[in-house]
Amino acid sequence: MPILWAVENTSPAVLHAYDATNLATELYNSSQAPSGRDQFANNKYITPTIADGEVFVGTPNSVAVFGLLPAPAASFAPSSVSFPNQALNTTGTAQSITLTNGGPNGLLIAVLLSPG
Repeated sequence: MPILWAVENTSPAVLHAYDATNLATELYNSSQAPSGRDQFANNKYITPTIADGEVFVGTPNSVAVFGLLPAPAASFAPSSVSFPNQALNTTGTAQSITLTNGGPNGLLIAVLLSPG
């Protein structure tokens, strides 16, 4: 998919990525990241440059580099658990699972419930 990169000259500046086949579809912008991780200084003559899968944006005193983050390194201990047959409306024995993130980035944990 072709991507159009554009910089919004605000303070802080915002890098936008759009689907080049449909500019109404924004894929990413640097203000989406938590805690200002992707913020950079504004400069009204900015031209993003793309090389080796990264986007480089010049600022008055630095270069901001954007690219894919490494995948989280999540692991579970134990790696599996088994639940014995349990009579309806009774409580079974609790089991613990430890989730460890050994990577440099945070994990988003979501609970998906299916109906029924």
